[in-house]
Amino acid sequence: MKAERTANDTMKKRWIVLLFICLIGAGGVYYFSSAASSQPGENLQSLLARWDQGEVEEAEKNEIMARLMEYTRNTSKAPKESLPSLSNQLSVMEAGELSIVEYIENPAFYGSSGRESYHFAAYNDRILWFDNKGSMRVDHLLKRADDLYYMLATDYRMSMITGIQLFELRLNQDELQVHPLLTKVGDEGKFTYDSQNHILYYDNGHLYWKEIAANGEEIAVTNGDEDFVLKVAEDGLYRLSSSE
Repeated sequence: MKAERTANDTMKKRWIVLLFICLIGAGGVYYFSSAASSQPGENLQSLLARWDQGEVEEAEKNEIMARLMEYTRNTSKAPKESLPSLSNQLSVMEAGELSIVEYIENPAFYGSSGRESYHFAAYNDRILWFDNKGSMRVDHLLKRADDLYYMLATDYRMSMITGIQLFELRLNQDELQVHPLLTKVGDEGKFTYDSQNHILYYDNGHLYWKEIAANGEEIAVTNGDEDFVLKVAEDGLYRLSSSE
């Protein structure tokens, strides 16, 4: 009887010790989990580091972008102060209260033409994701009015040919909206307009932004040898004319 009681007491002590260890372990997991969640930027930086090295799956990319947008919305710092330190592939362009956040994949792992672009706009706590798996590099951001911004970009999809893109970003009833401003009208000679992706190309070469004038009413572009001017029409879209 005494031996049986001793065995039971020993078993109870073992269970108590085991339960205590489990509780300590659970407390440790909760502590580290809480510490990690209090610094979302640190976890995000690790995810972006893997992406920078070409180590993420396709399905992970949208998740990382969603995390990045949520981090941008919640951080007290301006995007230009807080985001570039997370990744060398991240850049931020600002005009007024609007920020354009750009992530372009590392060409060392994805190739110069194969790398994809991701862009979203941040205006106070409003976020608009407008480019996913694209091939766009933002060159200029222009504030035309309190609720109106112009974004000038270059498309790099084809290494031997680069085109240009022009968009307006408008704050409409507390909602950010983006609209293309280039269009194909009439005979544009050697110019080709990709209406699906809103890209203007020149022949089989490169087209570059050159100069913005009259608060964006006129924008000069060049193919390296000849200059052209994009002028805004009554419908708000831009038409080409030769620069003379």
